[in-house]
Amino acid sequence: MDPQAPPPQYPPVSPPTQVPNPASPAINIVQEPPQKSPKKLFLIILAGLVITLVTASTSVYFFYYLPRKNTTENISSVSKSVSDFKTSVSQINSLLQDISNLSLGKKGSDSTSLQVSGLAIHPQIASLEQNTKVLGAKTSPQLGPIETDVSSLKKMIISENPFKKHQNSKVAGATTTSESESVINSRKIKDDSSKALDTVDSGTKNLKEVTAKTANLKGVPNKSKAILENITYKESANSYLEEAGKISNYYNTLSSTTIALDSKIRSYQALIAEASAEIGAALTTKNLYDAKDAVGAAQISLNKANQLAQDIKSLGSTLESTGQTSMPNAAQKYQQHNLKVVSSVTDYFTSETEILKKFSTTLDGSITTAQQRPLSTDEVNTLSQAWNTAISQENLADANFTTELTALLGEEINLAASFWQDNGILRLSTSVNGDIDTYQKALNDLKTANKIPFQKTTN
Repeated sequence: MDPQAPPPQYPPVSPPTQVPNPASPAINIVQEPPQKSPKKLFLIILAGLVITLVTASTSVYFFYYLPRKNTTENISSVSKSVSDFKTSVSQINSLLQDISNLSLGKKGSDSTSLQVSGLAIHPQIASLEQNTKVLGAKTSPQLGPIETDVSSLKKMIISENPFKKHQNSKVAGATTTSESESVINSRKIKDDSSKALDTVDSGTKNLKEVTAKTANLKGVPNKSKAILENITYKESANSYLEEAGKISNYYNTLSSTTIALDSKIRSYQALIAEASAEIGAALTTKNLYDAKDAVGAAQISLNKANQLAQDIKSLGSTLESTGQTSMPNAAQKYQQHNLKVVSSVTDYFTSETEILKKFSTTLDGSITTAQQRPLSTDEVNTLSQAWNTAISQENLADANFTTELTALLGEEINLAASFWQDNGILRLSTSVNGDIDTYQKALNDLKTANKIPFQKTTN
C-alpha cells in the first residue's frame, strides 16, 4: 500500500427507522393533584390557629404581663421599705420630743411643767435654812437635771463651822436613799435616748434598703427611674438620721453623767459627814488612843471622798469627749454650761477634801506627840492655828462655790431651750416626712402606670 495514498471513504450510517405499530394507539397522560378531604383541611387550619394563639399568648406573657408583674412587685418591695423607714422616723421624732420635754422640765409628751424642787440629792434638806449672806434671794429658778443634782450642795452650806455643819445627818443624807424627780427623769431620758439610738440604726438600715432597691428596679423606664432618683428624700433623710443619732448619743451620755453625779454626790456627802464626825470626836474625846483611831477613820473617809472627786472629774471628761466626737448642732453653749457645772463640783469637792485632810494630818501629828508627852504651848497654838485656817479656807471654798453656782443655776433650762430651738431636729422631721411622701407618691404613680388590667391592686 502506498503510504502517500488517501484513506478510504465510507458512507455515513443512518439510525434505524422506528416503524409505528398500528396495534398501539398514542395516549396523552395528564397527572392531576390529589384532592384533600374537608377534615384534614380543618385540622390544618386549627393547628395554625393554635400555634398563632400560643405564640401570641407567650408573647403577651413574657413581653407584657411578666415585666409588669415583676415591676409592680419590685415597686411594692421598695414601698414596704419606704413605709418602714417612715415608721422609724416617726418613732425617732416621738422619742426626741420626749427627751426635749424632759430636759426642759416637762412631763413626757405634754407641756405641763414639773415641780422641780432643786433637791436631787436629799429631799429632807428642804427644811434647812439657806445662808442668805452667800446665797442671796431665796427665790430659785427652774433647774435642769445637772443643776438640780448640785443645787442641794448650796443648801448644805449652812454653818461657818466646817465640822459641825457636816454632822447633821439630814444634810449628809447618810440614811436618805430616795431619788428625786430629776434623777427619775434622767433615767427616762437615758431610756428614751437608748431607744432612739436603736431606732436610728433601724432607720439607717431601712434607708439603705430603699436606696439599693431603687437602684436595682428592673423593668422601669430610665425616665421613671431618673424621677425617683432625683427626689431629694435621701439628702434630708441622711441629715435627719445623722443629727438624731448625735442628739440621742449626747443625751444618753448626759443622762448617764447626771445619774452617776447624783450617786457620787450622795456618797461624797456621806463620807465628808463621816470624816467630820470622826474629827469632831477626836477633838472632844479624852482618850488619846480613841482620838488616834478617830483621825485614822476620818482619813480613810477623806481618801474615799477624794477618789469620788476624781470620779466626778472623769464624768466631766467623758461628757466633754462625747461632745468633741459627735457634738449636735447648736449644742456648744449648752455643753459648756454642763461642763462648767461638773467642773465646779469637782473643784469644790477637791478643795474641801484637801482642807480636811490637811487638818486631820496636823491633828494626827499632835495626837501622836501627845501620846508621848504633853504638848507644848507652841504646839497647841499650831493646832489651834491649823483649826482656824481650816475654818477660814472652807468658808472661802463654800463662798466661792455657792457664788459660782448662783451664777450657773437657772441657765440650763434656757440653754436647753435654745439648743432645741436652734438645732431644729423636730422641724426637720416634718421636712423628711414630706420628702418621703413625695417619693411614695412617685412610686405609687409608677405602680399605677404598670398595673395589669383587671388585676387587684396591692400595696
